[in-house]
Amino acid sequence: MRFAVDEIRLTGPWAHRVDTEDVEQLYRQSFGWPEEFQVRPVQEVAAKVAEQNVEATGPSLMVIEAPTGEGKTEAGLAVAQILGKSHGAQGLFFAAPTMSTSNGLYERTRKWASRAAQGESVSSMYLAHSKNQLFSGFRELKFNSIAPGEEDYGSVVASQWMSGSKKGLLSNFAVGTVDQVLMLALQMRHSMLRHIALAGKVIIIDEAHAYDAYMSAYLETALAWLARYGVNVIIMSATLPPTQRMNLVAAFAKELPGESLQSQLEGVAGAQGYPLVTSVSSAGVRHDVAAARPFDLDASVEVVSDDLSALGVEVGGLLSGGGVALVICNTVRRAQDAYGEFTKIFPGETQLHHSAFIASDRSEKEDELRRALGPKAHRGAGRPDRLIVVATQVAEQSLDIDADVLITDIAPMDLIIQRAGRLHRHGRPKSDRPGLLQSPQILLRGINSVEPVPTFDSGAEAVYDAAILMATLHYLPKRFRRPDDIEHLVRETYELVEQHGPVPIEWEEQWGAALVANREKREKAESDARTFRIPEPSQASKLSNLFEQIAGGGNDISGEERGIAQVRDAEPAVEVIAIQRTDYGYRPFGATDDVDLQDTTESDLSYKEALRLAGTTVRLPAWVTRRDSDFDEVIAALEKGTPTTWQKSSLLKGRVALEFDLSGEAEVGRFLFRYSEELGLTTEVSK
Repeated sequence: MRFAVDEIRLTGPWAHRVDTEDVEQLYRQSFGWPEEFQVRPVQEVAAKVAEQNVEATGPSLMVIEAPTGEGKTEAGLAVAQILGKSHGAQGLFFAAPTMSTSNGLYERTRKWASRAAQGESVSSMYLAHSKNQLFSGFRELKFNSIAPGEEDYGSVVASQWMSGSKKGLLSNFAVGTVDQVLMLALQMRHSMLRHIALAGKVIIIDEAHAYDAYMSAYLETALAWLARYGVNVIIMSATLPPTQRMNLVAAFAKELPGESLQSQLEGVAGAQGYPLVTSVSSAGVRHDVAAARPFDLDASVEVVSDDLSALGVEVGGLLSGGGVALVICNTVRRAQDAYGEFTKIFPGETQLHHSAFIASDRSEKEDELRRALGPKAHRGAGRPDRLIVVATQVAEQSLDIDADVLITDIAPMDLIIQRAGRLHRHGRPKSDRPGLLQSPQILLRGINSVEPVPTFDSGAEAVYDAAILMATLHYLPKRFRRPDDIEHLVRETYELVEQHGPVPIEWEEQWGAALVANREKREKAESDARTFRIPEPSQASKLSNLFEQIAGGGNDISGEERGIAQVRDAEPAVEVIAIQRTDYGYRPFGATDDVDLQDTTESDLSYKEALRLAGTTVRLPAWVTRRDSDFDEVIAALEKGTPTTWQKSSLLKGRVALEFDLSGEAEVGRFLFRYSEELGLTTEVSK
């Protein structure tokens, strides 16, 4: 046994390091902060609550609610360090809502992990999502040998043995998408490995507000199991609806000892204050309000016409003296249409960002945007004099950029606030912003009419619940002050829907219909989630046939992707690898070299060639495969055009190819796809 462990170079459990009881010193030690750095109030409160929860019997759940830029990531990691040592946790899993945010957190967590471990110890680390091989930071760690830690801190490596999707979570530290936690509650193959991997860790779940009723049902079941396993959990959000906070706390508390806990839960939804730290353990439920920072945003809010030509005139006037406008749209189609309009007015000064770009193109575009509009960029020092950034929801939480004015489609109140987090985000002198944009402005579009009854763009209603949109418009302020207005705006908006509150008399008929639709949608989401969820621990007697029903179906879709499709309440979208056929073979889409790849039994792909192909993934619109007949026809055509040699590659096995011609067009079934570096993927019905 010892020989086997040595041979595969397994790392030992987390060698915890907490050298000080002083909160400020803990943060400086854990993150390498200089002495002049001050711990923010919410960071201090979170750490002190964690220290008090150490005295409780069993695990605790902590919910940290604080505005963007308040240092929630560092607070969560510091809490994990305190609780991890006291409970002997073997590691940590940091769950983010998307692959992009996971990639962004990976390096920050790696640096913390080395400082949170004792000198000369070696810890393993894993990036837990299906495209981890495309992220250079993980590839470099994976192929590096063990290097000495900084000063007397530990070393972090990517274990070769624990590098696969099934074993990767066994690593000491892992960063990945929240699906990895949600699938704890999913009936699927090899689920016992996921339970084993997460049972010994501290779990951090970021951006919890981004999870809908369907995903929340899985999360609540997962929290119950984590509590049963004795796992400490930290949940973080900038804008968490009160009822969602209560449901998450109650799900965890079910598995904790203490007869008085249930009576204390009644006050969780009603707790007010912001920033707010809510925690539950066997010692009880507590709410700690941290001191709020001085307001850093006082923005005017105005509803503007949804007509693109009128919007172009409006933005043209605002940017007449330069500046950066961020335009966030609810759908790819609306973003592409808006981009087309703005390029007429500002040729060469407009960028487009959405999820329908090839993965490598999207990553390159986002990196370039961060450099241009990040915290270190200023006018005359990398920041453009004038730029219009048109984006979809990819700009809500994964891009650290600073805009001078925000134009956003109507969305739920908490998401509008999230989007406003990109407005006047970085501390820049007023002289660095054009005169017309000295005062922050939020322009709201996607609203067809406000009076007598609000109606919304069809894209908004397809993505978001109509009742939430109406409640958002009802409480929409004329001015938004951050962080002062965040808590009460989110609370009032969701309470209006949950409590069927009063609205203007002209709205009553549509409001009633929207509430009925809201209830039916929630009930359906919860019912659908029950289909593939495992029972909660309290229903353990039902676990005899737990893994007989496998989440499934699908054509050549990997087990992980199938699981992700089950825990997200969204129409399944087929992901393809874009290639271009030539007279002599095929190439990754957009490749300009002269080497054509062959599809013959003698032409195995090299790792470098497979990696290049894996970087050209793109998702087809969900509506393309909505009808069963379309799904079958599209999948059959994609499989027919997929090179057979891909089945020999670990990076490409199970993937399907979308063949474009050299002009960038592909006809599949009754659909015509076009791809360009400017617009991304566009789709139309060809017959």
